[in-house]
Amino acid sequence: MEETTVLELAVDRYAIGAFAVYLLIIVGLGVWASRFSSRGVGHFFIGGRSMNRIVVALSAVASGKLIR
Repeated sequence: MEETTVLELAVDRYAIGAFAVYLLIIVGLGVWASRFSSRGVGHFFIGGRSMNRIVVALSAVASGKLIR
């Protein structure tokens, strides 16, 4: 005889709602910051090319990419 396994997924509506609100806040902050940036969206995404070398190095190490 074959046994079938039923996988049940419990959905916590409060957790999903909190995640959705968090996501909207983060996206909203990004849009707000990019719109009120003094030099536009391109300047926002590259950080104004004025980031500290230590921050850039830590970011490169964390992402696993080497700067050459």
